[in-house]
Amino acid sequence: MTSILKINPFRFQTKILFGCCLLLFFYGCDEELQNEQVNEITVYYTFSVTQAQAQQLGAYLSLGKNAEPCVLYLDKNEHGFIIKRVVKTEKDTSNYSSYPRKLSRDLFKNQPVIFHLVDEQHNSIKKFTSH
Repeated sequence: MTSILKINPFRFQTKILFGCCLLLFFYGCDEELQNEQVNEITVYYTFSVTQAQAQQLGAYLSLGKNAEPCVLYLDKNEHGFIIKRVVKTEKDTSNYSSYPRKLSRDLFKNQPVIFHLVDEQHNSIKKFTSH
């Protein structure tokens, strides 16, 4: 009768390990980034935004007179659209203060835009907001 009540520890550990792997897999899927290339602008975006929004952002920024190759990250949360642009030095941060207002008005139907300038390790250098 005692043999019926015994639990095989190997099977139990295997089930826990399998469950942990599934959790890590699904957690990792949330953060997976898609990307769109528009001219020389690469826009990485999350599943919180559409492919069309990423394409529109790249197209909008590639039309400006100061258009240059760059890498952008686009996301959306309860606070609005979040855009991160990678810059090489802190000197490159001077011309971006009006970007959030223009992007909010022209692209994102007056929804809030938070625009971060980040270094190559994604550390925020400056932050601008539309509202």
